[in-house]
Amino acid sequence: MLTEGHEMTEEKMRNISKKMFIGGFFFLPWLWVVHILLFLREWRKSTTPADVKWYLKYSLVGCIVYTSIFVIWLSVYVTQHNKWGAAGDAIALIIPLGR
Repeated sequence: MLTEGHEMTEEKMRNISKKMFIGGFFFLPWLWVVHILLFLREWRKSTTPADVKWYLKYSLVGCIVYTSIFVIWLSVYVTQHNKWGAAGDAIALIIPLGR
C-alpha cells in the first residue's frame, strides 16, 4: 500500500483508518485528505474490509463539509469584515491598513 512490496494487514489498515478518521474531527480535515490519499488504491479493491471503506467514505464527506464551511466563512469574513466594525477587527489576526 505505502510502497510496492509492502502489504498491510487488515487489522493494521483498520487501526490506521480509525485513528485518522477520528483525528480529522479535531479540526484537522487535512488528516482526512491524507487518509484518503493513503488508502486510495485499497478503496478500489474488493478485498478491502467494509469498515475501512466506511472510514474512507466518511473521511471524504467530512473533508468536503469542513472545507465548505471554511470557504463560506472565509468569503463572508473577507467581504463583510469592514461592516462589522471593531468586532470584525477583533477577530482578525492581521488588521489591514485602511485609507
